[in-house]
Amino acid sequence: MNTDKQVQTTKEHLPIWNVRMLNLTQDGRPRKFTADELLQGAMNYFEHCNKNPIEVCEVIKGGNNAGKLTFRPVKQMFMIEGLCVYLGINTKYMAQMLDNIKDRTDEESIRLTNVIKYIHDCIRLQRVTLAAANELNPLIVSRIEGLKDSIEHSGEVKQTYTSIVFQTRTIEDQDCKDLTIEAQNYLENL
Repeated sequence: MNTDKQVQTTKEHLPIWNVRMLNLTQDGRPRKFTADELLQGAMNYFEHCNKNPIEVCEVIKGGNNAGKLTFRPVKQMFMIEGLCVYLGINTKYMAQMLDNIKDRTDEESIRLTNVIKYIHDCIRLQRVTLAAANELNPLIVSRIEGLKDSIEHSGEVKQTYTSIVFQTRTIEDQDCKDLTIEAQNYLENL
């Protein structure tokens, strides 16, 4: 029987390779980012997108320069895929990280969950506001965001027929005669 007392060690007393073990997730894999590092990386990505717009080539359609090419800067759309490439991770890792920590109650996991949700909200807000201002294509943004404009109909569909009957009128019709006389009187009074 072991009668030795277990000694709790602090971070300072552990070798460097064991210090990394303190940042392990439940499954044993180390996290690539803390909440603060992920947030800082996302802010750097957003700044990078804002400072580096996409150059769109357009043809001038009228005036003296008609037919010439011009380049117009268009804002980059924030995307989770772009953020992951910028951070050197893939989207699957980001999704798994969120799935692994969403039910945890420790402070770092809660903070990381909130940071990931905040990043998703920032990306969605930028897309929708730029689409509303016509800076981004609203159709593409609505498809990416899963937005849809639909009307639900209920009830039975009945087949209806519409017919249009044209009547031709001649100057002999009383209404047309009256209008013609009024028009002539108006022109004479000018």
